[in-house]
Amino acid sequence: MTNVSTLAPAALLVAVGQRVFWSALFTLLADISVPEERDCWYGLSAAQSAGFGAGGLLSELVVAAGGVKGYHLAFTANAVSFFLSALLLLLRVPEPARRSGGLRRENSYSVVLQDRPFALMVAKRCTVHGSEKVYRAASCMRTSGNEPSTHSGE
Repeated sequence: MTNVSTLAPAALLVAVGQRVFWSALFTLLADISVPEERDCWYGLSAAQSAGFGAGGLLSELVVAAGGVKGYHLAFTANAVSFFLSALLLLLRVPEPARRSGGLRRENSYSVVLQDRPFALMVAKRCTVHGSEKVYRAASCMRTSGNEPSTHSGE
C-alpha cells in the first residue's frame, strides 16, 4: 500500500525534474545551435509534445493490457529512455564554446543560486507542482479504490 510519506517526496522529485528539464532544454539548444538554425531547433523541440502524447497513449495501452506487469514495463522503458538520452547527450553533444568570458564554468551554479529572487521563484514553482503531483496521484488512488494511508505500516 502506498502512503503519503513516500508519495510526497516522489512527487517533489518529479516536479523538480520537470522544472530542471524545461530550463535546461532551451539553454542546451541555444548553446549547441548556430543563431541561423535556432528557430528550426526550437520548432523541433515543440514536436516533443507529440512524443509526450504518443508515449502517454502507448503506456496506457501497455498498462491496460498488462496490469501491474505492464506498469512495471512502462516504468522501466521510460527509465531506459531517459538513460539513453543522457548517454547520447554526454557522448554526442560537443562542449559548447562559452560566449561570455566573465563567468567561469565552475562558478555558474553558485551565481544562479546566489540570485535570491530566482531561487525563491524556483522553490515556489517546485512546491506548487509537487503539490499538484501529490493531489493527482492521491486522486487516482482514490478512484481506483487504493486509498493512500498516512501511516507507514500495513
